[in-house]
Parts: sequence; C-alpha cells; structure tokens
Amino acid sequence: MTDKSFLTDLISKLAELGDVTVRPMMGEYLLYLNGRYVAVICDNTLFVKQNKSNAQLVDNLPQKAPYDGAKPCFIVPCGDGNTLRKIIDATYLGVPDKSKK
Repeated sequence: MTDKSFLTDLISKLAELGDVTVRPMMGEYLLYLNGRYVAVICDNTLFVKQNKSNAQLVDNLPQKAPYDGAKPCFIVPCGDGNTLRKIIDATYLGVPDKSKK
C-alpha cells in the first residue's frame, strides 16, 4: 500500500508541470497531469505509461506490470525531481487529449 507521504512528495515534485492529481484505484492510485492519465502508483513505486514521447528518456529503466493484467510500465525512481519531471512531461505529451474528441 502506498504511503500518503510518498504521494505528497511526488505531487510536490511534479507541481510545476501543472495540475497533478491522484485518484484511488483498487487500493492504489492513478496519476494524472492536467487531466491525462500518465502513471500508476503501487506500493510506493511509480509505474509510468510507455509511449513514443518518453521512449528515449526511459529506455534504460526496468519494466514491470503494476498489477496482474496490466500492460508493462517503466519503473521510474522518484528521487531526482528534474529527471522525474522530464519523464512525466514527455509521457504527458504522448498521451492523447481525450477532451478534444
């Protein structure tokens, strides 16, 4: 189970990117940036969606499905805020804006 302190720290590191929100999902959380789903948070671990926009930034990171039946995601360390923001921003750019449909 993810600690509230992990969520608070993660949100504060990403805040300068825009509207960062987390939504509960089956005991863990989905991470959204400006309304777009970009990552899953499980057991104090950040699992970032794979897409073409973030491929070069995350190609050396381990991959794993955050839960049974999920697609593999990149496991992104949350220590370095600058790197974290670059990865989340690139992921955001690769996620379609569903509000424009």
